[in-house]
Amino acid sequence: MINSISLGHFYLTHLVHPTVIHTREFLAIFDVDGTMVNLSGAIDFDALLVDAFKELGTDVPPVAERDALWRAGKNHADLLRSWGVASPRAFWDAFDRLDFEARSGAIKAGRIGLFPDCIPALSALHDSGRVVLAVHTNTPYKLARYQLEHFNIARYFEALLALDVDGYDQSRAKPEPWGIHHLQAKIGSAYGADFTGRTAFIGDSRIDMDAARNARIPGILVSRDTSIGDAKGGFDVVSSLVQATPRFLGSVIRRFGTGL
Repeated sequence: MINSISLGHFYLTHLVHPTVIHTREFLAIFDVDGTMVNLSGAIDFDALLVDAFKELGTDVPPVAERDALWRAGKNHADLLRSWGVASPRAFWDAFDRLDFEARSGAIKAGRIGLFPDCIPALSALHDSGRVVLAVHTNTPYKLARYQLEHFNIARYFEALLALDVDGYDQSRAKPEPWGIHHLQAKIGSAYGADFTGRTAFIGDSRIDMDAARNARIPGILVSRDTSIGDAKGGFDVVSSLVQATPRFLGSVIRRFGTGL
């Protein structure tokens, strides 16, 4: 048996037998918030940004400019400095603390929970023996791990990559492709397999789909609003996580690889 691996905060949670390593055909990387965890409008993230600016004594930029911060990726520090933030690290530390306080409180109060399709989908993928599951989130590790453990879904995932661990920081945050490539390399090394061309990213936002496109892997957009129709942005759309079966993942990955 290969023992569970701990590489900093990167972890493999399941014991893997050498004879079944190569039965894992695909790597499915999941976003957390809005994909598995239903925030139910319980957290006003823009209000948390405003509070972080105020805490640092910085003038609050207009809302249209603040919205760009979520998609800034490697340019986030320059954007914050252009608004007068002397230390981007101090800004994110303040935001992350405010976020954890607000989110953990809402979870304990029952205002944040899992989408009903989450556990059935994860169970089916995990139990198939064909798919390695990983998490890739722009949420700090402390909060991401808290959510996965509180909702008892950490057991399904081989790896968790979140902010501030294993070299992942705001400059590498989605939509940058670094995290996806990092997970492919780490999991590939642990399994003795190459998951290039065998990975899909499952998320609920344009940022998730942009990260997938930047990493040159297929994206699967979870839109529980069934009125969205067919995908028109270079990704597949599902109305429920349970549609993301091993067979579906294989079909999406093969179609992406052939450019169809």
